[in-house]
Amino acid sequence: MIFVVVTLIVSVIIKQLSHDVLNWLYNNLARPRKLRSGHADTWFDRANKAGLLPQDPKRSKYEHALGELRKMHDAVLPQITLLQVQSKLARSMTLVLIVFAGLLGIYNWVLAVCLFLAAGFMLKIFFDLRWQASETAYGALYDARTKTQPR
Repeated sequence: MIFVVVTLIVSVIIKQLSHDVLNWLYNNLARPRKLRSGHADTWFDRANKAGLLPQDPKRSKYEHALGELRKMHDAVLPQITLLQVQSKLARSMTLVLIVFAGLLGIYNWVLAVCLFLAAGFMLKIFFDLRWQASETAYGALYDARTKTQPR
């Protein structure tokens, strides 16, 4: 019984850290950098300029794009779902590697450094997969909407 309770508590802590810290890093550091480096030529920028995304800052533009694609039964949805699952796995692995690095750092600092480097690599993979899922969703929405609109 104690094992189950401890496992649940650790799972909740990891989930909260994963969402609160790693998602914050993506939303506030990685995504703005990617948007700036795109020089206003990303699928997000194209969809936004075409007026396909909500202007309400409290509404998630990504979730809105996914909702619109679901309504249209777009064929790209399984690919986006796969990218989302892979990014969540990479996010969880990042956190697990950081925790193990912290715990093992007490006994072997070389192993801890290697685990921190691996965590950094997994964090980059998380950022890249999340960006790819977003751009795939915005691109599919843009393509679907511009094909149906009269010119």
